[in-house]
Amino acid sequence: MIPNEQNAEWDQTLANGQTVNGHCLSGYSGSISRPCTQSGSNGNWGIISGTCNGISFFFIVYLFTYLFFSINNIK
Repeated sequence: MIPNEQNAEWDQTLANGQTVNGHCLSGYSGSISRPCTQSGSNGNWGIISGTCNGISFFFIVYLFTYLFFSINNIK
C-alpha cells in the first residue's frame, strides 16, 4: 500500500494497465483513481484522476445537526 499520496492510500496492484481506486484518508472525501502500467520490469503509477478534499469543520457540524433533527423529527 502507498500511504498518503494526494490525500489517499493506494492498494498494491499488478502493473497491467488497470485503473486502481484510491481510498481517501480520514478527514477527506471524494473519488480518486489512477492506472498502473508496466515499463520494462517496473510498474509505474499514472496520472491521478479525481480528488480527495478535506471535510471542513462547518460541514461536519451541519451534517450532525441535520442528522440529529432528522432522527428526532424536530422541525
